Amino acid sequence: MKLLQRCHYSKPVGIVLFLLAVIQSAASQGLNVSLVPVDADKMVIVPADDIDNWNSDPALIDTAWTLCSGAPGGIGFDSAGDYDKFITLNLAGSRGSTCYVRAKFDLAAGVLAELDYLVIGIRFDDGFIAYLNGELVAAANAPQNPNHRSNASQPHEAQGMVWFDITAHIDKLLAGENLFAVQGMNVTGSSPDFLIQVELFGRKNYQRNFVSDLPIVVVQPDGPLSVGNIRTASMQIIDNGAGQEHRLTHAASYQSRIEITQLTNQYNYPKNHYSFTLKDGSDESVSAPLLGLAAGDEWLFYAPYNDKTLLRNLIMAELAAHMGCGHSARICHLYIHDDYMGIYVLQEQNNRHVNRINIAAMTPSDLQGDAVTGGYILDINNSRSLPGFDSPVAPFRGAPYAIRYLYRYPALELPQEQENYIRSFINSFEAQVINSIDIASAVDYFLVNELAKNVDAYRNHMILYKDRDSINPRLYIKSAMDYNNACGNTTLYEGNRVAGWQIDYLRNSQNVRSDSMFVPMWWQQLFEDKAFTVPLYKRWRALKDNVLSEDFVLHKVDSLYQILTDDRVLNFERWPVTGRAVEPYGYIGETYHDDYDHFYIWMVDRLDWMNEAMEDFRTTVETDERPITDYALENYPNPFNPVTTIAYRLPKKNDVSLRIYNSRGRMIDQFLFRQLAAGTHAVQWDGSGHPSGIYYYKIVTQDFEQTKRMSLVR
Repeated sequence: MKLLQRCHYSKPVGIVLFLLAVIQSAASQGLNVSLVPVDADKMVIVPADDIDNWNSDPALIDTAWTLCSGAPGGIGFDSAGDYDKFITLNLAGSRGSTCYVRAKFDLAAGVLAELDYLVIGIRFDDGFIAYLNGELVAAANAPQNPNHRSNASQPHEAQGMVWFDITAHIDKLLAGENLFAVQGMNVTGSSPDFLIQVELFGRKNYQRNFVSDLPIVVVQPDGPLSVGNIRTASMQIIDNGAGQEHRLTHAASYQSRIEITQLTNQYNYPKNHYSFTLKDGSDESVSAPLLGLAAGDEWLFYAPYNDKTLLRNLIMAELAAHMGCGHSARICHLYIHDDYMGIYVLQEQNNRHVNRINIAAMTPSDLQGDAVTGGYILDINNSRSLPGFDSPVAPFRGAPYAIRYLYRYPALELPQEQENYIRSFINSFEAQVINSIDIASAVDYFLVNELAKNVDAYRNHMILYKDRDSINPRLYIKSAMDYNNACGNTTLYEGNRVAGWQIDYLRNSQNVRSDSMFVPMWWQQLFEDKAFTVPLYKRWRALKDNVLSEDFVLHKVDSLYQILTDDRVLNFERWPVTGRAVEPYGYIGETYHDDYDHFYIWMVDRLDWMNEAMEDFRTTVETDERPITDYALENYPNPFNPVTTIAYRLPKKNDVSLRIYNSRGRMIDQFLFRQLAAGTHAVQWDGSGHPSGIYYYKIVTQDFEQTKRMSLVR
């Protein structure tokens, strides 16, 4: 097991967040062991003389010392009051240059045998020496030969915890009673402030003790990972099934060679996203259905870091998948180089693949005719330096940057003929967006991102793709599924407010002028055209009582919350962000449950707001609709994965049977409705549990029958 290297005060532990434990209920299976928590009982004295064995003898009679008990656990004073929030025992009446602190703790032999890591966290002003059973284990700003009158060698402000890896001294721990002692030192006896707030943690061995309800993914790259540095690696997935125990010692259910790279991180979070491609023994890309997801070759380990619920990307991916406009996702624990990286979301990449973006393959020889018209995948994101081209249409008058379309497929550098074609197509598209875009995909993109009030929507993480003209000449839009800064989790661009269309805020140039990412002008054209708003309202009307109903959404949220009940503790031991401000933060809860409740309530309120706001489009829809004189049947999206909406139109009241058949003509599902009113109706069919392939759906009424074909693509 790879351990973090020991370091001294002049060079504190680099991955500080790994060391701090978030102690939850005893039912939660954390690996960190709190030996001396910050609020532990401690005996304290400002010594008038040297005291023999004060730092080594647990049996020392310290009844004349003062008890410090309870949170926040600090010892000291501050005439300015800045340290008051850390102090339990105030020493203002007994000032001196040194104080002694003793904390006794018991350690079971079985727990001691499992520990392989030991760390001190300390907030100090101005110096200290720490002892474990009489052994000096850490010090800062301390003299070589301390005594009861020792001063700190230099000032040090105590606003932040400093961490010291003392694993080299783990052999000083004893089964049974132990003594942790600290000598705190002020820089002078007349200093106006002084503080010691300390805690001691151990960590159980990961290999033997890591137990999870979630699958575990172990990646062993052939070298260090960094942005843009592609490494070959081995990957093992330990997946024993839902409700089963997972351990690092269990046999892998899947293993493969992969190529993996670390992705850029907009906010420099220590928890990074990674993309990877499955490879065979000949270094060719291969497809596989990881963790029950549709088979694919390119994948993403998505890192929920500033999303302290760990749920936002997962729930939005689930909802998009049920709508048929996105891919499903799964949660897992990730190890890289034997280092536990926390809970990650395994997602399908938006690459060209029969189960992802199913468009025609392009080769360098596709230079004319129908062949040059597709397929292409473009991207709009915050990376302006990658190969692509700028739009000639400014997002607003005086915009400092143009909208940049980046190449994702077929290659970063296209043959000139292909580049000329796609530029020409986008120019035409921007001039006549309604005639060039697939309206259904734009509607679903809008609904998913507005439900989340995603501040990056429309201007970042937006994928556009086009097939060959002979297959489909329109441009499709798809979300890249990045919702860390959504669902009320940021104050950026009023993303924390429940009310308001995010597109309205982002297309106001006064709100975004100082940024470098803008909404393309064509989104404004869409949002103001009834060719978009009429299908938008109809789609919302079809979804608001099922996939986007409050009951459905909150059931999904709560079920995912239950799955994480124990496993989230392991993640927050690695990344202790709870109760801390992580940019671009919105709400900061004191506990995980606070963060979850805020997210849950925000989603309820957002659904309520959208239900009301969507009614603004009703008049346009009712004006646009004509009396229904004939029957109609359709489904969307098609192809779909795994949910599609079957819509049908009735010119008069009727009994209706909707039937689903497999490719062999066997009926596998049926919907029966009695005396439906004339008008447009819709139901959703979920193909989960059925294989990819061709299916047929049929409407049967008293005087009409029609059958159509649809494709389930995983």
